[in-house]
Amino acid sequence: MMNIFKFLHHNKKGTKENTTPFEYKNNVTIAGRVVNKFATDKVTILTIGVYKNVANFPKVLFFGDNCKKAAQFNNGDMVKIDANIQSSRIEPGKNQRSVSVFGDSIERMDDSCLKDFYDATYSINRIEVSGDVTDVVNWNNVQKIRIRTYKNNRVSCVPVDYYNNGNSQLDVKVGDKVSVMGIVQTRKKLLDNKAVYFENYVARKIIVHDVSYSELETA
Repeated sequence: MMNIFKFLHHNKKGTKENTTPFEYKNNVTIAGRVVNKFATDKVTILTIGVYKNVANFPKVLFFGDNCKKAAQFNNGDMVKIDANIQSSRIEPGKNQRSVSVFGDSIERMDDSCLKDFYDATYSINRIEVSGDVTDVVNWNNVQKIRIRTYKNNRVSCVPVDYYNNGNSQLDVKVGDKVSVMGIVQTRKKLLDNKAVYFENYVARKIIVHDVSYSELETA
């Protein structure tokens, strides 16, 4: 059966030499300590403290069977989570989307691996997204890139920020196929005298693929 989510990756000459398949990806890996928990019968939301390089506090949503599994953990527990980034329209017919990290699995990590609360040795904060560029906005030293990707027969549009730090802008355009490696970054703001954390998906590395559509890989 034909797999529409994989295309042959060709070199610039368009030959089949040194080809590797392009694969859509939408993977998030987070390991850290639970710092906040919100649980209902339908959803469990865990905020994870990841103290690697800079402290970040990504939130992960769990539904279904994963909701019950995640609800078993409490503040202070050390966990490792595999997840993905999902988007959904805020209102039908409008282009605005909400974007969140959805947990695929969660497991307990041995707490003895950490010397103390802020030891980053076993902290993980990693996103891997591959897909089609649907929008590019260049703003000062930031390129805001929206990537359409697929996972579990679901389409999601993932917004990533790429900071070029004063260097020339990355040559990315709508229609390109790209792979992104990065992190979930959180920024703290005060709203009504309460600390609220906003999430951004920050690209550390972007690869633009030279892909030919002349052939499809069959499963």
